[in-house]
Amino acid sequence: YVLKDNSLLSSSFRTLTNFTFSNTFGMTTGTSNCAKHSIVKNEFKSLHFSENTYQQLQRDFALGNGDYIMAFHDLMGCQNQQQAFGQVMRKNYQQIFPRGQISAGDMLENIEHHLKANKMALGSCAVI
Repeated sequence: YVLKDNSLLSSSFRTLTNFTFSNTFGMTTGTSNCAKHSIVKNEFKSLHFSENTYQQLQRDFALGNGDYIMAFHDLMGCQNQQQAFGQVMRKNYQQIFPRGQISAGDMLENIEHHLKANKMALGSCAVI
């Protein structure tokens, strides 16, 4: 950072610098104040885990329990309610995997939809 705070002065300086030298300069030197939010980091972790354990997750979701679904539960930032989480995933298996082999990203979108729909039973998860 050239100016670390997000004051009017620092924002104006970043805007002027990025306008004058192109946005590439701002990203490279850090004047654009780009940073990844923790939610983005958590979503990346869950996507990475899903891609690498897709087959095992699919099996555990069909059963409603197992090591991979419990690890996924924790990775999603869900508090307690592991058994209820497994039951919701098993109950909604056909909607989570509508065509059998779907992408890990599509699977995550479907899971997040069901987590939101079952928020009363499951409590809150950090990713949603």
